[in-house]
Amino acid sequence: MLVRGKNLNGARVKATRPEVTASDVRLNPNGTYLFVSVSVSRTARPGDYPLTIETAAGKAIIPFRIDGQLDSATHFQGITTDDVIYLIMPDRFSDGDPANNAPPDAPPAANDRRNPRAYHGGDFRGIVNHLSYLKDLGVTALWLTPWYDNWNGVNLCDKPWCPSTYYHGYHATDYYGVEDHFGDMRTLRELIEKAHALGEG
Repeated sequence: MLVRGKNLNGARVKATRPEVTASDVRLNPNGTYLFVSVSVSRTARPGDYPLTIETAAGKAIIPFRIDGQLDSATHFQGITTDDVIYLIMPDRFSDGDPANNAPPDAPPAANDRRNPRAYHGGDFRGIVNHLSYLKDLGVTALWLTPWYDNWNGVNLCDKPWCPSTYYHGYHATDYYGVEDHFGDMRTLRELIEKAHALGEG
């Protein structure tokens, strides 16, 4: 598991429930992120299994949730030549939740709609809101550009494409995390479930 923050040097990570154990904490030299191995017992049920992180400066909770398994009978079918695939760049599709347009660590310039290379507000909720429209178009499968967590800053360089952000998703910083401009893991899972319920993959 990847945990990002500040002043993490010397951090210790502990599980709060017996079904989960935390071990092998590895920190980067700057103390801005750590990796921790998390083992989950076969007896663990879906639910919240928070971890605690302790440093000399204090203690904090790391949310950790185990969701139920997806049904293999209705998921993971892949695509066939019969599918109509619709490619979506989430940031450019539809803004369904303005609350995630400006994450706390994103500078204001990252969300400037006047800049064609900044975030424009599209998100998972916007896609969920348009699933019926996509079905009416005949779409049977959705292909989203990367939704992994990306750096929220603004590139300031002397090239024609600056200032720019990673609104397109192709500069992932965490392959286990969701880009906070697009929503969270629960909203992504909701999108998957509702798309499958409508027959879209």
